[in-house]
Amino acid sequence: MESFDASKYLTKVNGRDYLEVKWRLLWLRTEHPEASVVTEMVKLDDGMAVFKARITLPGGGEATGWGSETASDFADFIEKAETKA
Repeated sequence: MESFDASKYLTKVNGRDYLEVKWRLLWLRTEHPEASVVTEMVKLDDGMAVFKARITLPGGGEATGWGSETASDFADFIEKAETKA
């Protein structure tokens, strides 16, 4: 099987290379189709959302990420917070 080449999907954001979340997920699924991705809304109040995302690989690797966003910055702040996580 051919390895995922993330360089094919990079875009520039503020002059720096950036890999959009959809391509990160494709990379994960290409390399680890059985991986688990679980997101959890930790907080939602006063126009602010906080999410936790947990990635677990079948072989035992695991990582947790966090994301937050406010309604004053993005109308779809809940989705944005989950995507950041």
